Amino acid sequence: MHFSRFSWAVIAALSLSMVPATRADTIVNATFNYVNGPGAPGGPYGILITAYDGSTTLGSGYIGKYMWTQNSKPMTDPYSLATGQALSSSNNTFYTFCIEITQDIGFNGTYDYTLTPLEAAPKPGDAYEGTGGMGSVKATLLRELWGTDISQVTDATTAAEFQVAVWKIVYASGTGSNLDFSALFVNSVSDSLNTTAQSWINALTPNSKQANLIALSNPDAQDQITVVTPLPSSVWGGGLLLGCVGAFRLRRWVGAQQTV
Repeated sequence: MHFSRFSWAVIAALSLSMVPATRADTIVNATFNYVNGPGAPGGPYGILITAYDGSTTLGSGYIGKYMWTQNSKPMTDPYSLATGQALSSSNNTFYTFCIEITQDIGFNGTYDYTLTPLEAAPKPGDAYEGTGGMGSVKATLLRELWGTDISQVTDATTAAEFQVAVWKIVYASGTGSNLDFSALFVNSVSDSLNTTAQSWINALTPNSKQANLIALSNPDAQDQITVVTPLPSSVWGGGLLLGCVGAFRLRRWVGAQQTV
């Protein structure tokens, strides 16, 4: 599909209001508990995959919905946080999806994360996903993906499919408004992880619903994304300045499949 330069300029401008303001000292300490849930299909370890960028192996591990316990709440936390959906101020549980394959987290590991605008994450980045953050186009796509398809995450398989879609966006090759999602793919017990993930990306349009997402960044641990619901009006805006972006093309996944 092809979007006009004007359409993407409008979307970029509207997306400015979707970027939460953050402070450099907004730190969350959290413990990674399990994938999907202790009693969920595929839990507590999710689906085992190996991820590739073309012919390069990026890493292996269990993927799905990452479940966390928030151990401390920043005194200057600007967010209104929803239990079970995002960072929580009540029972202290929330979930995330990964945006950085080349770093790790461990079950029962505890980490300090800085709340970071999506455009500036992941940190520090690498040769495959780039350094200096993913930028506005990929950030907008992630907001659209979450806003449109998170409701389809109902079990271990769909959680893994959603994770692969997130990675395909973050690791898409190309610059500016022309992105190619074909290089990133995974080996697993089911090829649906690749095909469903790509179909969700292909279906995104400038009119897709967007979610309020925030990145959790740590230079020595795997960066994550989660949703912040809702955001008080006092902290809307003030985010990264999004420039006009040109037309961009969603290309079907054409990467060569590999078998286990």
